[in-house]
Amino acid sequence: MNRQLLVKIHLILAATTLPIMLMFLVTGGLYTAEYKPSSHKQTYEVKLEKPLQADIVQLKQVVHQKLIELKLDDPNGKARLKRDKKRGGKKFVWSGSNHTVTMWSHANDRSVVSIEISTPSWYKRLMKLHKGKGGDVFDIFAIVTAIVLILVLFTGVWIGLQSMAYRKLTWTALGSGSLLFVLLVLYAQS
Repeated sequence: MNRQLLVKIHLILAATTLPIMLMFLVTGGLYTAEYKPSSHKQTYEVKLEKPLQADIVQLKQVVHQKLIELKLDDPNGKARLKRDKKRGGKKFVWSGSNHTVTMWSHANDRSVVSIEISTPSWYKRLMKLHKGKGGDVFDIFAIVTAIVLILVLFTGVWIGLQSMAYRKLTWTALGSGSLLFVLLVLYAQS
């Protein structure tokens, strides 16, 4: 392959995916360092005219009305009923990257519900993307970025091996990196 063309491909691939790779590096590094993402939570009580039924459409409507009152958008994800381990029974959860809303009935008065709105910090939003919870388009872009990263690494090594000035350095770095990786894997398993 023409070395100049290879350098151009390497440069284009690296520059195009640099922003998303930085996001993965920063969120992964912070998470590995045990810096956990946070959310701002606010709970509201709503008195209903009649007790709630296990009807997703009705539950979404109750939440939607409260969000309108608070001047907030609906969550941009899926709504579902989940088992409520803390209080027993079921709870309604409508999640999205903008916020997650959880609603449950009070045990002593089924016509009163609590609605908890959890708004994630920017770091938590980025962490959701890192964990593959960004929707189909972002997930496809993340997969393509992983493939591009492999191509960038291989083209970088290929460029180093093609250049007489960098061939020895490339082989030394490749060998040292491989040895370091094997030693770290063995150490981590012991």
